[in-house]
Amino acid sequence: MAFVTNNQGSIMTSRAAKGLLDELHRKLAQRMADMESRDYLALMNKVRDELLREESVDAWMNEEMSALRDKLSAACLVDDLKPLCSKLSELTARHFQARSSVGTLQEFTCSFLETLFSTAVELAGELLRLEGYARQELSWCLFASDGLGRREATRKGHNAVIFIHGEVAADQREYVHQLALRLVAILRECDIPLRIGLQRNGHVFWHGSLNEWRELLQKSTGGALASDQSPGTVSGQHQAEGYARAIEIMADLRLLCGDMNLAGQISDMAEAFLNWERDREQFRQLARRVATMPVALGIFGRFRTARSGKHRGEFSLEEMATGPLVASIRIMAIIAGIRETSTVERIKALMVAGNIGIALADRLLVALHDFVRCQIELEIAEGVDENAYFFNPDLLEDEARERFKAGLEDLTTLQRLLYQQIVEVE
Repeated sequence: MAFVTNNQGSIMTSRAAKGLLDELHRKLAQRMADMESRDYLALMNKVRDELLREESVDAWMNEEMSALRDKLSAACLVDDLKPLCSKLSELTARHFQARSSVGTLQEFTCSFLETLFSTAVELAGELLRLEGYARQELSWCLFASDGLGRREATRKGHNAVIFIHGEVAADQREYVHQLALRLVAILRECDIPLRIGLQRNGHVFWHGSLNEWRELLQKSTGGALASDQSPGTVSGQHQAEGYARAIEIMADLRLLCGDMNLAGQISDMAEAFLNWERDREQFRQLARRVATMPVALGIFGRFRTARSGKHRGEFSLEEMATGPLVASIRIMAIIAGIRETSTVERIKALMVAGNIGIALADRLLVALHDFVRCQIELEIAEGVDENAYFFNPDLLEDEARERFKAGLEDLTTLQRLLYQQIVEVE
């Protein structure tokens, strides 16, 4: 996990982490003061051995993941992919259970998925060749949004995969369409159940030409992105949801592989779209909704949980903790003209720009880590519902419960800052 310090631009330790280290140094010094030389040496050897053991765990994980990615890149058959995906889940779960490191799990998962998607495109082309399709010279690129776009992917988290190609002749359209279908089929074989479209939640997939992508952006202000209905017939709520989804997709958009020239055009288009939208009333309305998203903390400092139904005593981590935090940081980054996609990097950039204080940025990073850690624990323990991660706060020990509440309080502080920014602009 990364933390910010007073040294702007660098990531080192949080104030809490620094306090912990100082306390450890103090206790070690107290113990050493009354020790014989032989006992002192034994203690130092014990500390050294423990540090070496901890380093070996990380070294093992790095070696295993490197070997896994190499096998994935060299895969020649679709049937080779699924066992490698299962191995990823096993390795990341083992390392997370030993370390509880959200950042490491996300880093390895993102790296693996990026390699998987680029390999899957190549295999899709090979499948078409074996079926008798002549290979076409195409300009294409693969983008990710949502968790993978923000470099925050987990094995069961939500990801959007976007396959965009340059303009093609009429006789090439069928080839491109079939290539996209094979790509979806391959990823489904890898237990990545992609759905066609750019809906929220779950793994989703969209493919089309650069012009079709541009038209989708233009229509998104009327809600067409989130609905199959025409802009003239969708409700105001659907329009708002479609617009919010367009902003999410554009802000979190990140290149995975493909033609760099085409990718540059798409990235420039996304940046221009966000720069234009952030000064419009529709965007300010979205920002107000984000700033007032419900958080799992009541006015008396109690957790807000469901009072009835199958999730009684629980709340959705995604809807009432992680989601509001990620969304608030995303909106603030757009307003500030920050083009980072990672939530951690956005928090750092907002801190450097003076939009968020150092202490609050530090606490938000802790809160983000805690919220996502609980989501990952649910994924590993029992899997999750497609739409939300429901969490029972009574399972937390006293110290962890208070820290989680503090994180929710910091989230509400962030929302207030966002709301103030909107009011000042108006």
